[in-house]
Amino acid sequence: MHPLKQSLIQPPYDACLLLLGANDLLNHFAAGEPPPKHAVDGVIDHLKTLHAAVKASGAYSVALGMLDHPAFAKVPGGPAALRDINARIERETGADLFIDTAALISSRNQPALWSTDEVHLQSEGYATLGRLLARPLATLLGGQHGHKAKPKGHEHG
Repeated sequence: MHPLKQSLIQPPYDACLLLLGANDLLNHFAAGEPPPKHAVDGVIDHLKTLHAAVKASGAYSVALGMLDHPAFAKVPGGPAALRDINARIERETGADLFIDTAALISSRNQPALWSTDEVHLQSEGYATLGRLLARPLATLLGGQHGHKAKPKGHEHG
């Protein structure tokens, strides 16, 4: 059984947030180019499977867009590729809610939140992200426990 499916069995969760990690595509950016379509297609297909498993459990499925990592700005076409990847996550994963984390935390506007590896946030960066995710999640959950019945939406922060 897939580890996510095992985790969703008990206890029942109201929502599950899925974030496309940078490691899935960062090697392309590190090589100085945006990821090719087939690489993005592969991660989108995996995200579809994960979101379907979450929804099958009765929980809300929340897609978090890929964060705006500092490495992306160093690659010609990197910021545009990030926007395209996040647009595909929003359109294609089947999530109940999409939250554009790149719009919430920008590596260009908030560089102090990022670690020197340019992949991970610092502790304060993760704390900031958590605070910024709270409002759209509270809206999704309506301040109460229970599953489904909310419309699909998009949140920029």
